Parts: sequence; structure tokens; C-alpha cells
Amino acid sequence: MAGPSLLMYLPPGWTEATYQNATSKEYNALPEEQLQKLMDRKVEETRQKANQIIQDARTWRATQGMSTLTVDGGVQPLHAAVAAAASGSGPVDVSLENMQLLVHRVEAAEWAEIGFLVFRTFYKDEALWENFQQRFGEVVDGGIVAAPPDSGLTRISNRVKLPLVSDYALVDLGPGGIAHIYRDSVSNLDSDSDEEEEEHDDQDDQDSEGSHLASLDPGLRMPMCIMVDEECLLSMRRDGGADAVPFVKAVDVRLATNKELHYAGSFKVAVRALMSHFYAALQFYEPREIAAAVDKSTGIWTEMGSAQSSSGEGNKALKILGGQ
Repeated sequence: MAGPSLLMYLPPGWTEATYQNATSKEYNALPEEQLQKLMDRKVEETRQKANQIIQDARTWRATQGMSTLTVDGGVQPLHAAVAAAASGSGPVDVSLENMQLLVHRVEAAEWAEIGFLVFRTFYKDEALWENFQQRFGEVVDGGIVAAPPDSGLTRISNRVKLPLVSDYALVDLGPGGIAHIYRDSVSNLDSDSDEEEEEHDDQDDQDSEGSHLASLDPGLRMPMCIMVDEECLLSMRRDGGADAVPFVKAVDVRLATNKELHYAGSFKVAVRALMSHFYAALQFYEPREIAAAVDKSTGIWTEMGSAQSSSGEGNKALKILGGQ
């Protein structure tokens, strides 16, 4: 008997309530064939519940950077699980996997807000900026809606927040300057006492960028922030053509340090992929690994999957930010 039909099976005269509360006397009164079908249903229900428990455990272990469970009850190193995916012997849709893991993590950590701080650096054309503000959320939301239904992204879409930081102190800053402001502001949040916060309130004019971060949720404290310069604003214009891809620029906070990043430290990200793909990937990959997936023909990052398919490696570095 097929799975769905089996799960709906009830002996003649039985209701779902009878089945759920059946006693041994009621089971004993059934003809053997009906009793066997009913027991087959119970076995199938138990099997499906067990599979769900295993899947939930795999997801949780993955988000903790632990080995994943195998079908036979053993454990599989995380790198092996990802390598299996890349070789075709496991899940091949890395983007979908990232989305599902992201949803699990956000719900488990109970993050109220998820997203990026978005820093504006170009101030010579207010019309361009107004157009960006009008279209930015629309395009981001479009990417979330277009995600596979089983990604679960719609469950957390109401938590997406992309604060736009517009301040003339940021005019014409490059990625390095934005990285400094972002790093210093977030660092101050972690070290400020209540007294220091009151002191900073008196310095709003000098430290206006820090005020934007005064109540930053863990889901917004990412290792990368977003900057919007003239080039980004122009990409958002509707007259760019059917093939135009609106983009912003992701900036690695470590640009504000002397550390060797082994890549430029910033790159273009398609706005449509900002939350559905990029934010999800940033939970589990190093920024330089994500940068390696930039489309070489357009110079714009759109998804993580291209990196694995081009390199032939399943090197997924699960980086659980914030220790949640």
C-alpha cells in the first residue's frame, strides 16, 4: 500500500479518534487483514517521525559545526557531508541547504531581526538615492519570494531589517573607511556600559554612525556590512535594461585591520540575492570563500553554488556567528 494511502487507512466503522484512542480489546476484535494494515500504518508513522527527528538533529548539529548523523546512526564529518553533496552522492542544491540551515538557526536563536547595515557613501544625486530607497526593499523581497518553498524563508521574512545609514560623514568613503566605521561602532556596543551609553548620547553629532547601532540585534551583527556608492545607485535605475542586475557592495569588517584577507575585502552582491542567498551563505562560509563565487562574466555575486561547481570542492566552513 502506498505511503499516503497507508497513513489514511482506517478499518470500516473506525474514525480517526477511534484509531488514536484504540484499546487492546478493539484491536483484538479486528479481522487479521485489517489489523495488519493498521499496524503497517503505525509502523509507517513511526518511521516518518524517526526520520524527522534525525533530520532535525542533522540540521542542529550542522549549525553547531558538529558531525552530521548518517542513515545507519553513525556520524559523518561535516566536511565529508559537504564533499558528498559536491560529488553528487548527497544534496546538490547548496543554496537551498544554506537557506534551510539559516531558518533553523534564526528560529533556534530567536533572533528578532536579521539583515545588514547599509551605508550610503554617494550624496551628489538625491533623485538616485530616492529611487534606491523605493526599489531596494522591493527587490530584496522579490528574492525571498522566489526562493524554493521548502527553504522555509517565508517563516523568517518578517524579521528582515536593512537599516539605511545616511550621513554626510560617510561621503565618498571607500570599503576600508566603511569597514572602520562598522567595526568601531559594533565594538563599542559590546564594551559600552550604561554610563558610557549616556556619555555617547551627548556626542551624537560627532559619532552619528554609532547611534544607528544603539540597539543592534545579533542577527544584524554580521562579519560584513553593505555599502552603496554611485555605481550601486545607478544599477538600481529601472532604465538599466532587462538584463541589468541591481547590486550593492559587501564589505568585510576585517578591512579595518592589518590582517591578510587573501581577497579584495569587498565585492558586488545582487540585491535580489542579498537575503535569500548571501545572508544565508555568510552564516556558514568565510567571506573569501563567498567572494570566490562571484560571477566572472558580470563581476556580481548571485549564489554560492557556482563556487562549488567551478572548484569541484565541497569546502563548506560552517561559521556560526555570535556563538548562538
